[in-house]
Amino acid sequence: MSNAKSSILDIRLNKELDKKTAEHFLGFSFGNLNIGNCITYVLPKLEVALVMTQPKRTRLISKEVDDFYATFNEELEEKKEELYKVWVRYEKRFEKFISKISNKPFPLGKVTVYLSIFDSGNNFLDNKSFQVWIGKKDEEFISSVVFELLCFYFDAYAKKYLKKFSDDERWHLTEQFANTFTHTVAFEKTFGFKAQADVPGFGLMSPFSHIDEFIDASDYPDQF
Repeated sequence: MSNAKSSILDIRLNKELDKKTAEHFLGFSFGNLNIGNCITYVLPKLEVALVMTQPKRTRLISKEVDDFYATFNEELEEKKEELYKVWVRYEKRFEKFISKISNKPFPLGKVTVYLSIFDSGNNFLDNKSFQVWIGKKDEEFISSVVFELLCFYFDAYAKKYLKKFSDDERWHLTEQFANTFTHTVAFEKTFGFKAQADVPGFGLMSPFSHIDEFIDASDYPDQF
């Protein structure tokens, strides 16, 4: 790891998680989002796994992911270091961004980013971790990381201060919050570029500048 340190992110590779991702999402699509294609794009031999039964399917997925990591291990490690340095350059901007949209800082404690060989974008709120495709360019990577961190931020905020929302409502609001606030003027001014859209199927709400405005609007279902 480089000498520069992040107080927010712990960035890792996780081969076993990629195996689980491939097994779970192989052949999966949702609306215009086809995660299954993201899997077979990286590992074309897994096309045949779609018609396999267990346990052959699991064994083939495991072998193909193992082979990919063995072949590109050096490149993956170098990319991990590169993206870590990219994040460190932007971390203060993220903290500044949070201060613009809320009067409460980002919660203490690190969030783990698992760099994935697949463009699946899973997050695990309860475990304070998420996946980001390792092939993203710098601005795409920062956009994805900020989006996911906003999900964690709002989830922690809502659990503490907005107990009126159910788990399903909180999840929906968490995704909506992240999607909306990554498209604010404050984001573009703070980071110096426009964010990438990360959640197909979640439209943007009215342009808010502060979390309080967002929460007030969340009482009205027609806003979503």
